[in-house]
Amino acid sequence: MKLVRPEVDTLVEAGNVKQFHWKPSPGAEKYQAKLYYRHLDETDYLLVRAEELASPPWPAGNLKPGRYKLEVQAQSKRRASSDLGVFEFTRKPSQIELETALVGVHSP
Repeated sequence: MKLVRPEVDTLVEAGNVKQFHWKPSPGAEKYQAKLYYRHLDETDYLLVRAEELASPPWPAGNLKPGRYKLEVQAQSKRRASSDLGVFEFTRKPSQIELETALVGVHSP
């Protein structure tokens, strides 16, 4: 019997993702979590972090502006792994990040 797919969400504070969370899957012994990133003007995601975890949450760390996709799979020795729980979100640049980027573009 297959494990239940984790329902993924995040903890957001002041507009920034602080940690990833998911509803635990009954019978899961561990979770394989993978975070992918792409620039807003690109189409392909790149794997930026992967970790095996005993339980949620998973600290987000410093996320640069762009598009992200989080995949979480519940795993167990006695049952088939779950389908992927997937959560996609956009980390928008802060006002300071925008101003810094614009200064770099307009500098001689």
